Amino acid sequence: MSKLLDNIGMNSSSTARRFALTLVVLMTAFVAGCAPLQILNTFVPESGLEISRDVVYGTLTRNKLDVYRSKNVSGLQAKAVKPVVVFFYGGAWESGEKNGYLFAAEALTS
Repeated sequence: MSKLLDNIGMNSSSTARRFALTLVVLMTAFVAGCAPLQILNTFVPESGLEISRDVVYGTLTRNKLDVYRSKNVSGLQAKAVKPVVVFFYGGAWESGEKNGYLFAAEALTS
């Protein structure tokens, strides 16, 4: 690998790291089908979230929501009342997928 980097003029370690990071991002974009939301979600850890998916709130097919809660609470914090954020994704109530916004859920619950 170092010979390849030297041949293309990347002999410093910081440049090599940037090159490797760029390759990882490009490969992730390729694997994810180049969908921007999927790329963002690839880097979001789900381990800190408790997720309740497809909670029904109405009679129509798309009347389902996902509830995200942080797992990183204990003691008195776990019993305290928490603020609630309602996040509406785009789609004019007709299209789009709620599953594509894991990155927003993780940011908001943290």
